[in-house]
Amino acid sequence: MSIRRYLSKPLTEASNNALLAAREPTTSQRLESQRGFNQYLLGTTKANAIHVNTTGTLSIDSEAREGWLYKNPVLGNALDILIFNGTNETLAIKDIKTLFVECSCDKINSSKSAPQITIYTKPTGSGDLDPTYHATLTYKFNASGGYKLGESEEVNFCSHGSPVEYGMDLSSRYIELETTSSNNAPTSSEEIAFIRLETDNTCPANECEIRIISAGFEAIDSNTKQSQTSRRIKFLGTDIQKVDIEDATISGTGLATEPKQDDMISLLQGQTPAANRPKVIPVSLCVGNSGSQHSSLRAVGGDLSVYIDDCNPDVAVNSGLARSLYQTDGSQKSQAMGTDGASQFQLKTDSDGHLQVEVLTAPTTTVSGTVAVSSVSGTVTVDGSGFTQPISASSLPLPTGASTSANQATANASLSTISGDTTSLDTKITSGSDSTLSSAVQVLSYGNNSGTLRPLKVGSNGELTTEIDHSWTTSTIISLQAVADSASVQGDFDLGQGISHELTPIKFFVTNSASVDVAVVLQTSPDNTNWYDDASGAEIAVSSSAFSFTQEDGGAGDGHRYIRCIVQNNDGGATSTNVQVIVGYYA
Repeated sequence: MSIRRYLSKPLTEASNNALLAAREPTTSQRLESQRGFNQYLLGTTKANAIHVNTTGTLSIDSEAREGWLYKNPVLGNALDILIFNGTNETLAIKDIKTLFVECSCDKINSSKSAPQITIYTKPTGSGDLDPTYHATLTYKFNASGGYKLGESEEVNFCSHGSPVEYGMDLSSRYIELETTSSNNAPTSSEEIAFIRLETDNTCPANECEIRIISAGFEAIDSNTKQSQTSRRIKFLGTDIQKVDIEDATISGTGLATEPKQDDMISLLQGQTPAANRPKVIPVSLCVGNSGSQHSSLRAVGGDLSVYIDDCNPDVAVNSGLARSLYQTDGSQKSQAMGTDGASQFQLKTDSDGHLQVEVLTAPTTTVSGTVAVSSVSGTVTVDGSGFTQPISASSLPLPTGASTSANQATANASLSTISGDTTSLDTKITSGSDSTLSSAVQVLSYGNNSGTLRPLKVGSNGELTTEIDHSWTTSTIISLQAVADSASVQGDFDLGQGISHELTPIKFFVTNSASVDVAVVLQTSPDNTNWYDDASGAEIAVSSSAFSFTQEDGGAGDGHRYIRCIVQNNDGGATSTNVQVIVGYYA
């Protein structure tokens, strides 16, 4: 089936003449104009471009019906064919007067088995559903509606009413796509980005089997009622056009005709052979023994080609073939050849006719016992391992760096010089008590300070003086804690082991943000569990915002490892303060 496009005014009495002018063409005219459709042959690059997003299978119908056959073997598969792209054309939803798809549904279990047509509007940059489109408007078949669909029936699914109103000839039965659904609320003035022929991807597997023949749309300008743009896409499963030939004149070289067949029959009816017959029938002559394979006879030019395997003496004499009679006088020669498995080579002899042989690998023989040297010729390799071999070392070459007598003489001269220089050391190095070493040689001792040598220091009486470096260390035991009136806060401090208390007393630095009256008391502990007040009851009462004191000021003398600092807010006016205590000492 096909859909033909005609341009006309609406079907009114005033436009009757225009409709008559657009009369349906004859059958022959349809055949000639069928190629005017926008056609897509399945499997070509052009066709692949418009169904690139299709999932499922597209194939040629096995029953030779026209169009593309689509199937969904898996749930989620869907047909997706582009029938309009608004990149180079401007078309709004309101301009569409009809959308159509000419097809047949081989399975009609539900509305999902039928095709649907979706309009996608151009993106606006605000609230778009996708970077490529703003909204969608879909036309679907309603299986429960007023139209019934027959299995494998060729029909025209159309939207916006009957396409005949706009001048289209639809040969198949018309079925309106009654159901519409939209997404993102498209308006009639929105421009179209593209139009796609689709199927529902929720259709169960193998329940969608559609043969699409053609699809497209008709757009009419709302003012002039003239066709603004349209699409007629023909889906071709094969490029072969079927033509019924009832009567035609056949001409052309090589065609079989009835006169030629009559001539062939007369030649096969056993005419008498003639040497000069202008027309002959080629035959193939074969020879062979009974039960064996027969072989065709061969000819060289016009002569029969014969291979002589054996013959009687008369044939040999008359034909000039060589016989034993002519091969016994000793003058005949033959060429002896050898082969390496791949190529042939002539055998070689010396001038006396002796055959020359090249031994590629000579055999080896193990000899034991005593062998007379006179019995051996050539070079014999002897293995001397396991036996002492006498050699002469009078003129052997020395290895690089070997010691020589000249080098030994130089070494002896250097040792003699050293011996003379150190002889006086015996008188300079003396031994004895301090009272007898007043005139001894003095030696200056150095120490290494990070790679730099520095002399050791001694006092006026010769005692070695030392200096110990200490570093200043701080630790926060109370960190800016809010203390309400009459409340207190405490922090514990562990001086640690191996710390000398003889350097300087431990210092306590107290911050009193509100400058309220506070009392500071120190406690000590031998085990960091049991805490004791100072026997003297020492207490520090201040109202400064920042002050410091030593451990002795707080009643904790030297030698304590665990010290607790207690700060109490004695303001009496319900004023809170933030207290911080930092401990500092040299370690």
